[in-house]
Amino acid sequence: MTTDLSIIWVVFAVLFFSLGCFYWQESKRTIPPFKLAERKLSRSDSPVQVSIHAAGTPLDQPLEDFAVQFNAYLEEQNASSHRTNVRAACGCFLAAATALFSAFI
Repeated sequence: MTTDLSIIWVVFAVLFFSLGCFYWQESKRTIPPFKLAERKLSRSDSPVQVSIHAAGTPLDQPLEDFAVQFNAYLEEQNASSHRTNVRAACGCFLAAATALFSAFI
């Protein structure tokens, strides 16, 4: 009976360890920053320069403002996701260590 329980605890330890590795790898993933596509005729190396304005305001300004705010949001989400996944990985590694300890009691 003790051997059977030890085998079950070792299986749980392997399961928790593999989950910990998964979360650790997930903690390294990030969403890349959002980049606006540059208009062909508004680039500095273009032979023809075009500037688009609406009511005296550059048309791309609201999009540029959105990109800045959206990238700040993405950075916040990347940091939050990293912290969450690291904590989950640590919890799984701790559970794996506890299961191994229980297997050998």
